[in-house]
Amino acid sequence: MTVNEYPFGRRLIEPKHSEPHLEKHSLSYDEIKWFRIWYGSGYQKNQYEDGYGHYAVSGDKTKVDELNIENELSQLFKLINTAKIDSTDFKYLRASHKGDPEYIYLRFKFNNEPYNDFGESSIYYTLSEEPGKTEESSEYIILKHSHKTRYLLKKENNPQMVELLENITYKKYDKYLEKRWR
Repeated sequence: MTVNEYPFGRRLIEPKHSEPHLEKHSLSYDEIKWFRIWYGSGYQKNQYEDGYGHYAVSGDKTKVDELNIENELSQLFKLINTAKIDSTDFKYLRASHKGDPEYIYLRFKFNNEPYNDFGESSIYYTLSEEPGKTEESSEYIILKHSHKTRYLLKKENNPQMVELLENITYKKYDKYLEKRWR
């Protein structure tokens, strides 16, 4: 806890920051232990969703190898590892959507430190917004490795990342898609 002095003699006790924070990332395709690709088509239905507006593919390292996206993920991780973080948010709790955006949500567990201590890491990217409903943080690629810490990378500063995320999103994963009970 930290005691801070405020105007008019007010003293408030504030909790010290305790969430893990990284100055640099060290994501690696070879260290993937588990993954999940979750796609939401949002307000627009298209050929990529499963009739319910989503698709999901998940599994272990062997399954991600079968998807033939090693090149895309390796390049994406390399770009993340060298990217300039535009903003870091330590008080993030949960995203609230104003509309029904099209998005891709990549989740990973890694074998290497420090990620193996964090549990799950994720990358969230809004592909398109519902017309007239601007989403919070839609101008960013959002990286997370803990419950409350997220790193924001501006889309406009990272066009190669955007292209790779779109390539991963719109790839056909037909036989690997998770099945829903209908």
